[in-house]
Amino acid sequence: MTFCKEIRIRNRVITENMEEPYIIAEMACAHDGEVAKAKKLVDSAVSAGADAIQFEVLSPDDNIVPQEEVYDLITRINFTREQWKEIYEYARGYGIAISTFGYDHPSLKLGIELGSDILKLNSSDLSNPDMIIDCARSGLPFTVGTGSSTFQEISKSLKLALENGGKKIILMHGLQNFPTDLKNAHIRRMIILKNAFGCLAGSADHTDASTDLSKIIDLVAVGMGASVLEKHITIDRSERGVDYEAALEPDEFKKYVELMKNSYTALGPARILPFKENDLEYRRFQKKSIVASKDIDVDEVFSSENLCFLRNPKTAGISPMEHERIEGKRAKRPVKKFDQILPGDIVGGFRSIL
Repeated sequence: MTFCKEIRIRNRVITENMEEPYIIAEMACAHDGEVAKAKKLVDSAVSAGADAIQFEVLSPDDNIVPQEEVYDLITRINFTREQWKEIYEYARGYGIAISTFGYDHPSLKLGIELGSDILKLNSSDLSNPDMIIDCARSGLPFTVGTGSSTFQEISKSLKLALENGGKKIILMHGLQNFPTDLKNAHIRRMIILKNAFGCLAGSADHTDASTDLSKIIDLVAVGMGASVLEKHITIDRSERGVDYEAALEPDEFKKYVELMKNSYTALGPARILPFKENDLEYRRFQKKSIVASKDIDVDEVFSSENLCFLRNPKTAGISPMEHERIEGKRAKRPVKKFDQILPGDIVGGFRSIL
């Protein structure tokens, strides 16, 4: 399987080694069926610095059997096409990317028609060939939820997506128990999936948002190479609205975004960089070099009797690892005790091989 390792979403390019993570603010059903609240959540996501706002769009009759208790809830809070259009246009006015979590065919189609930048295929549809094909043929990037899915299910889904032109795929690890117990978070699974299928990968955390750890747990995912982070956002957790358990309030979400982006800064690029001035300054201050252990006269032979290894932060001296190349050679000038032995102090000169 060959998937894109660089995926552009508006003004951001998602790769394995990014300067900062791509953060999706998941509104889910935290709007409680109120357009004004949905807009307020968009405001909060933008203010926090999220890269995308994710709308959970669904059609009750195309999503779940009416006998289920949740059917009445999602029917009550469901937006009409015109209401969604208003919300999408409102978000578009900010310039923030829009992700559509289409929970069924009509909803996925609506999200595409309203101008989504990215789609979300939930784990509930991982084995739904119609939804997989629709996402793949849309030409849009899409995330694939893998919660409680077998490797065989994931493999078949990805194969079908590829057969239908779907290469811009990001595998999302996350178990949605609302909230997910820490012992079930299993963030390492994200790396297993990433390596197994050769996709970009991300984490969708659903641990208890009222705990301190929930606000920083994605640092673990960041350290493991998550390219995308998805986090629920709500206006007020104390209202105990839909999906409140794993959702951060606006101020918390803003701190979360800042923390995640700063953590990426600390990771640095996935390659060895040339020394910067701060590295050179540290080397001068910290590294030991070859130093005269006593006064050395002109033409005196360097040996273990008159050399030692000490920190002497004046200049970058000769590494102790090269002492055998110096011993037996003669001093070109007088060297005082505790002075570094420099290349110009050695008859015939000296060139480091380290």
